[in-house]
Amino acid sequence: TSQADVFDLGRWEMTDYTFDIAEKSLFASERIVFDSDFHWLLPTKIAFSMTDTGYNIGNLFEVMTQELGEELEPGLTMEDVRTGLSIVEQYGFDCLCGDFAMDLNWSPENGEITYRESGNFADAFSGKTSADVGFSTPAKIASLFDQDDLESGFEDAFKSDFEFRSFETVMTDLGGLSNLFEMLHAIGEAFPEQEGMAMLAYNDAAQLRALSVNMVVGMKPMVRQQVPSADPYMDAVAGFLEEGGTLTFSVKPPTPITFALIESLDAAEEEPEPEAILELIGLTVTHTK
Repeated sequence: TSQADVFDLGRWEMTDYTFDIAEKSLFASERIVFDSDFHWLLPTKIAFSMTDTGYNIGNLFEVMTQELGEELEPGLTMEDVRTGLSIVEQYGFDCLCGDFAMDLNWSPENGEITYRESGNFADAFSGKTSADVGFSTPAKIASLFDQDDLESGFEDAFKSDFEFRSFETVMTDLGGLSNLFEMLHAIGEAFPEQEGMAMLAYNDAAQLRALSVNMVVGMKPMVRQQVPSADPYMDAVAGFLEEGGTLTFSVKPPTPITFALIESLDAAEEEPEPEAILELIGLTVTHTK
């Protein structure tokens, strides 16, 4: 090892972990892994993953009210909570759980920063997110700590080396949308007198789903006033709500966004139009079945 490695946090792993209060499991994980590399105090790699991990909502409510003395909203009884939780459980949303993996790397060779994240929520949705940024190398940033004016040195490094290259987030419906609208209707039927529940009670799942689609479509004229080319974006969101599949938001500039480019836009006599900004950042929104 070298002096620059001495603060590494190393690799940690936990299996069959539970967090209980009053003999009720609030949080459980089959496996949690943390791994890292550092250059002095600067992380060059952070990897974190959780397998079959999550919170039990029902137990959480039980502990909060019975053991910790938390009060529910006025007009809401514990029996109401149990009824609602039974409906949530019926449709697979009773556990804020799933798998998750995150990987962040900062290249010692060229300063490139990459971020990758993926996971799933129960058996309802899966997703992944990625980002790519150019920056100074860890060694260059570490050397700034020897300077008298760290803030100024960091600002100079940011101005000269920062590049935004891409960002993308993807969501895939695994049946969660159908269950979600079914669950909302069931909750409305269980609590028809509660404020705001009438729409859920008197529209079945198919109608609620259609309402959500129509809401997005209905917003198109308003959004179009600001961004004339936004219709494909809105159509993609509406298509995802209507048919499921995969929805992707992607920002991939034709050329990387640098500090110099941002300064030139700020110095321009007129602010760029939204259309020009979208073209500059390379925004796309797509829906695939």
